[in-house]
Amino acid sequence: MSNIVIKTVGLTKEYVIGMQKKTKILALDHLDIEINKGETFGLLGPNGSGKTTTLKLLLGFISPNEGQGQILGKQLGNIEAKNRIGYLSEVSYLYNYLTAWELLDFCGSLFGISSIERRRRIGKILDLVGLAGKAHVRLSSYSKGMLQRAALAQTLVNDPDLLLLDEPTSGLDPIGQREMRDVFLKLKDQGKTLFLCSHLLSEAELICDRIGILHKGTLKKIGKLDDLLTMKHSVKVRAMNIDKETHSKLSKIPEISVVGNESDKSAFEISFNENLVNDVIDIVRSGNSQILSVMPVKMSLEEIFVETVESGE
Repeated sequence: MSNIVIKTVGLTKEYVIGMQKKTKILALDHLDIEINKGETFGLLGPNGSGKTTTLKLLLGFISPNEGQGQILGKQLGNIEAKNRIGYLSEVSYLYNYLTAWELLDFCGSLFGISSIERRRRIGKILDLVGLAGKAHVRLSSYSKGMLQRAALAQTLVNDPDLLLLDEPTSGLDPIGQREMRDVFLKLKDQGKTLFLCSHLLSEAELICDRIGILHKGTLKKIGKLDDLLTMKHSVKVRAMNIDKETHSKLSKIPEISVVGNESDKSAFEISFNENLVNDVIDIVRSGNSQILSVMPVKMSLEEIFVETVESGE
């Protein structure tokens, strides 16, 4: 059995707008992605980049102009596949006159889940999202963070294999974001596959295994987070007791930066491009200096994101 949960090939969506339907907007341009079982994948991009359009296509809410895709081994829009998906939209519309328990009970009944099984699931889900103590309180009295957790609970009532999450922490304060992130990590530990659309880079950096950066409908970059963060191709060496002659040799190479440590006058940090690794190590060793560490310099996800988006402008 294939471990691929989502696969798209050349998935393209074009919207026609205006009174006379003459204006065309390319919202998604030949998207090719594969998401594996148990993976947490983050699709990142600025507002209007095509993230929500991607989710709507995966869910079968809209049809592509070109390309095709599969989700959970079925063609996009397949009812059997939809029964195994949990979807959290960016703006969730909940029945405020219901309690959290009543909301989940109602949603469970729509899936045809028996009343006994619903009771068993609802208690576990509300405990998972941190609403067990507010199970019988009307949603109208919930805070923004609590409503978001109730909406997430709603997506879990059918025990989905795949979760599609559209800006799940949008509008939440830092505490609310952390609470939601903790829930995602628990779901990840349960073996769920998470497909997260967001422009909040800190969230993706903390929970995602792989990310893709979408800009103006085009997938500009995709890969494992650790691999992308080490794409700067720079190296930093920490060394002790660099004498004047060694310092002079290093300083004569324009690509090398040597910075002393203010708290420890005998320690230095040497930064340079990776193709100079052997040269730098040879120079430092020739002066009988002590090398403490050799480390690749990582870019932040924010640097990668900004660089990718700006290069597409």
